[in-house]
Amino acid sequence: MSQEHTMIDFTGRMAVVTGAGRGLGRLYALEQARRGAAVMANDPGDPMRGDGADRGVADDAVDEIQGAGGTTRGVAHGGQRH
Repeated sequence: MSQEHTMIDFTGRMAVVTGAGRGLGRLYALEQARRGAAVMANDPGDPMRGDGADRGVADDAVDEIQGAGGTTRGVAHGGQRH
């Protein structure tokens, strides 16, 4: 018995992804963009080491999404929209 897996199409939708700079959040942001969503990436950049925020992680995710042909609708760093 075969199972058919259908992919959800996010074309024309907005995805707001918290934690988009690293780990699963980044994976979800990239995958939703691949499926057609415009992605709003949010990540405060708090490192696991606790030695200060890296505000560039959300920017890097946006660059990767755009580099792969995806659409972004801005980036937020810990509540500040840019």
